Amino acid sequence: MPSISVIVPVYKVEAFLPRCVDSILAQTFSDFELLLVNDGSPDNCPVICEEYARKDPRVRVLHQENQGLSAARNSGIDWVFEHSDSQWLAFIDSDDWVHPKFLETMYHGAMDLKLPIASCGWQRFEVDSTEIHSDDFSVRALSPVDDYKSKNNDYDVDSYAWRFLYHRDLFNEIRYPVGKHWEDLFTTYKLLFQCEAVAHTDAVLYYYYARPDSIARAPWNPKKLNMIEALMANLYFFEDSPWPDLYQRIIRCCLVTINRHLDRVASSSLPEEEKALYTTWLHEQLDDVSRR
Repeated sequence: MPSISVIVPVYKVEAFLPRCVDSILAQTFSDFELLLVNDGSPDNCPVICEEYARKDPRVRVLHQENQGLSAARNSGIDWVFEHSDSQWLAFIDSDDWVHPKFLETMYHGAMDLKLPIASCGWQRFEVDSTEIHSDDFSVRALSPVDDYKSKNNDYDVDSYAWRFLYHRDLFNEIRYPVGKHWEDLFTTYKLLFQCEAVAHTDAVLYYYYARPDSIARAPWNPKKLNMIEALMANLYFFEDSPWPDLYQRIIRCCLVTINRHLDRVASSSLPEEEKALYTTWLHEQLDDVSRR
């Protein structure tokens, strides 16, 4: 059986799916299986998935009714636990792509350092691209605290699921929250802080495409409050932790994010009664954070 199971949720990405899958199949580390989880995609994605499965025996396709990203990832995890002996899991979003050494660098780093999780650098793209670059693939042990801190600002955390390689045991009791947006923010800290250290490389091995029609860029709607829920869950988790600097960072993140959402609710086109409801909830969260 393969060493790594790569799980790719697929939904309405026919323009980007070949780039994603081709980058995975071109990995220098070939001992993996690729699970394409078709989450009820209404376009040509199911056909594309099956075509890849016919061409490459490492590719398996799981079909399910549309349930969202979390459910698709969970289906892949559950399939691995039931049908595969692979000991490692990686998640790649189907509109993104990876460096040829994405799996090799993190797998060997984790194995050499005897750690259950590895992470890598990543780059955001605002326009469609196939760019790849990296020249230093060295790996070092990094504390979970330092790995979780965003490199971009001092009031954010780096919770993206796709920048990690995980030992499957980390998921024994954990799945992604079905129906929630910002599912990574709800989940990554639970996985990362099971570990004493991370096998980390600064090499940019993951390429994230910020699509114009992404959830993050959509007009404000109540689902966006899931971000606040996830941040508050992080806040409660780290409240009594031995990492006061990280706790303070999350407090700052909560304050900035809640105030930003208050502004967006006020300027939204929601009925006034709904605005009042969400505004009240946000002020309750703000009061909770401000008391800390």
